[in-house]
Amino acid sequence: MSNTDLRHRKPDVQPRAIPNDVNPKVTVPEVVEYSKKLEKGSVLRDSYKSLFRREILVAPSISKLISPPLASKSGLIKPSQNASSNPNLIKIGTPEYVVVCGLAGVLVAGGSHLLGTPLDVIKCRIQTNATKFPNFGTALRTTLAEEGIRGLCRGWAPTLIGYGAQGFAKFGFYEVFKKQYADMLGPQFAAQHKIAIYLAASATAEAIGDIALAPFEAVKVRVQTSNTVPSSLHKALPFIYSREGFGGLFKGLPPLWMRQIPYTASKFVCFEACIETIYKDILKKQRHEVSGRDQLAVSLVSSVISGIVCAICSHPPDVVVSKLYKDPNAKLWEVTKQLGFRGLWSGLAARILMIGSIATMQLFVVDSVKTAFNLERPKQ
Repeated sequence: MSNTDLRHRKPDVQPRAIPNDVNPKVTVPEVVEYSKKLEKGSVLRDSYKSLFRREILVAPSISKLISPPLASKSGLIKPSQNASSNPNLIKIGTPEYVVVCGLAGVLVAGGSHLLGTPLDVIKCRIQTNATKFPNFGTALRTTLAEEGIRGLCRGWAPTLIGYGAQGFAKFGFYEVFKKQYADMLGPQFAAQHKIAIYLAASATAEAIGDIALAPFEAVKVRVQTSNTVPSSLHKALPFIYSREGFGGLFKGLPPLWMRQIPYTASKFVCFEACIETIYKDILKKQRHEVSGRDQLAVSLVSSVISGIVCAICSHPPDVVVSKLYKDPNAKLWEVTKQLGFRGLWSGLAARILMIGSIATMQLFVVDSVKTAFNLERPKQ
């Protein structure tokens, strides 16, 4: 056989049979183009059945062309992303996130302050009438002797409504502002200045919430400390408005900001710092690596510590607010000068007891709600 015949001879190898389920119309260039689309962010949804060999089998879908190991090496698929993806996760900043956190804030802020009403009555009376109520024990005995159990429940309605509205804004907007400020400043700056972002986010959310709280706080303090003001909300609110107008309902807003912004900022910052310190330095684990019971224990310890810290930080302005609401003609600087340094710390023990228990309940319930409703947790 001549060389010419060898060159023109067709090979004896038979063409490879194509399986019945394979579409021969799909070509290799189309596969390459599909792969480029995947590199831009597409996610493979079909299961991988075919493997890469020396030859590329033409297949009806890309799932029969690329094996999982090769896909991972090429960057087309990241198994960890698929495993951790959660389509039902509520993202931070979405309206659903704000509503869920806000309703949790209504529950914890309104409910916890409602349960702390008896302590709040004693605290306010010590702050506004130190002669008659010099200490916690005397104030409790005197109130029970003169008014009975009902005396310890004075102001429960404005407490529930006012702090419920404030809680919606505070807990609903805190995580939103925290994410927005971090995005505005950039990831590198945010990672290096976490405390500053916690402070800014909590202060902004609290300032909004205090506007809703102010008129109800005015009614609450008057009801708890004055015998001339009706004891019910629907009577006390028009009573104060008819005599002092809107100024009487909102005149305590600046000192309320002085009290609540340090309270909320110190609470959130301290809580975040305690959580991070316990997981990083004590447990040396990530949050998801710890059991649910241990996570709850960490939250409780952190909430107690932050409750004590925020009670101390916000106590002096709390005393000033109580004085301003009791006396319609009182001025901020006059009250501060009259009280003096020692007077600004009257009733601290009762406030620590009340705020510590409130902070514990709030943080526990909010954390449970976030878990139950599958809310996104920000990166520590």
